[in-house]
Amino acid sequence: VNNLDKTIESLNSKLIQKECTITQLEDKLSKASISYTDSQADLVKCRRDLLAEQVAHNKSLSSLSDLKTVYGLLQNDYEKKISSPKKCKTCTENTFQRENIESQYKSQLNDFHSTITQIENSYKRKLKNIITLLDEKDVSLNVMSKTVKSITLQRSEVFQTNSRTVDRLAQTNETLIRELKHKRQQLAELNELFKHVREENDKRKLLIVKYKKLLTEHDISTKREERTKKLVEQIDKHMNKLTVG
Repeated sequence: VNNLDKTIESLNSKLIQKECTITQLEDKLSKASISYTDSQADLVKCRRDLLAEQVAHNKSLSSLSDLKTVYGLLQNDYEKKISSPKKCKTCTENTFQRENIESQYKSQLNDFHSTITQIENSYKRKLKNIITLLDEKDVSLNVMSKTVKSITLQRSEVFQTNSRTVDRLAQTNETLIRELKHKRQQLAELNELFKHVREENDKRKLLIVKYKKLLTEHDISTKREERTKKLVEQIDKHMNKLTVG
């Protein structure tokens, strides 16, 4: 019975350990799921930022197109003016006007070039940074996805194994409890039988004591009869002697 009690306690301890393992895996899965959700949210934000950057880029492209149009007009205007029939190489005034126009248009064209280049370079840098960030988020998200799948699979396997183990241990536990109950019932029956045997033994002991007492009294009575018989014989002999005399 004691061994069965210890076995049942051991099985219950194993069941508790299995439940703790499942709880730990569920905690890991919960944390991984939260990280996975956060990564998805970051990815959505990055995509939204990229979309905003694309909208801004389209606006910049529109502004760039306008700048290029103005640039083309300036360039055409510049070419018309410097190639105008009015100019005269020998004329100081025309030469001064041509140089002044060239300087003015070149300055404006350089400003447009610089502005256009800055816009394009800024967009390229932002686009590159966002693409790099998206790649990193995709990699991180894939890692988190694999981690979540791995933990989910591991939890499922452990849960299935634990479920089978728990069922088997529960069945064994029930069997042992039934066996323990049966043993205790047998023990109770044996105790009852032992009690009855002990009562019978007590009765026998009393009978033995009475029997010994009766034997003792019988011995005493027998010895008394023998002495009485001898005394009677002696008296008879003595009386015979007296009669003869």
